[in-house]
Amino acid sequence: DDNDVNNLVEIMRLNENGLNVTGNVTSENLFIPQYVYSHNNATMVLASANVWANLTFNQEEAEIKKGISHVHNDNTNHTFTISESGIYDINYNFDVIDTSASSTDIDVAGRIIYFNGTEIIGSVFETDIIKQDVEVEISHNFLAKLNAGDVLIFQFIANDVDVQISTHSTFGVHPDSVTILIIKIANLP
Repeated sequence: DDNDVNNLVEIMRLNENGLNVTGNVTSENLFIPQYVYSHNNATMVLASANVWANLTFNQEEAEIKKGISHVHNDNTNHTFTISESGIYDINYNFDVIDTSASSTDIDVAGRIIYFNGTEIIGSVFETDIIKQDVEVEISHNFLAKLNAGDVLIFQFIANDVDVQISTHSTFGVHPDSVTILIIKIANLP
């Protein structure tokens, strides 16, 4: 496995710098960082109200990743695959807007599911949009126990089909409407 080879190379580099390793080095006694930061600035619409929609992450600029697989330029750009079991700190930020003709009270939420459709406990965050053409940020941070091979999908939903992920272009070179950050913070016992 490429990760094992990369980890071995990192351990050898540490040894050259004076680290004395005795015994076997395993995932139980060595922490290997795993992380991904991904983003997008595309309008994403709901196919219908009250149905979860997958978010895509198709911008490679500034994507930072190690040990978490994500391909930005194919039809799997909505998935992130965990390579090392552990406790992960997960953060997502989605900018949504109500584009309907009149002002209403709309419920909107974000969440993360496993590839099999099971919702990750603690991942759902809901808010309201109470004014027309006003952007609202769905922002949530939580911890999750993830296993090697878990495939994660970020989603959003609203009870009105006129809600969409909004785009930005006023400031900066790479504005974002959707960002995610997944960081491994601990090994599993």
